[in-house]
Amino acid sequence: MNKRRKIPANTVLIRNAGSPKKATPFRDQFKMKACCITGIAIAKGVAGFLGIDNIEVKGATGLPNTTWRGRQKPRRKPSGSTISCSST
Repeated sequence: MNKRRKIPANTVLIRNAGSPKKATPFRDQFKMKACCITGIAIAKGVAGFLGIDNIEVKGATGLPNTTWRGRQKPRRKPSGSTISCSST
């Protein structure tokens, strides 16, 4: 431990703690096409990991100043006849 710190640490950030994993794509698992509308990087990453399309919406930040109106009407839809859209 670093005993010279004037303020104690209150968070431990662990990165690269394992090996890359593979997941069954959402479409294969549930027989549906999905999309994700979010401004939060972690949600984009999880969606990408599961093979879910991410719809970019101008002004969607994931913060209190996000553009809610823009999230209600995305600019494009992913290809596919069945769409299940999850917004975070």
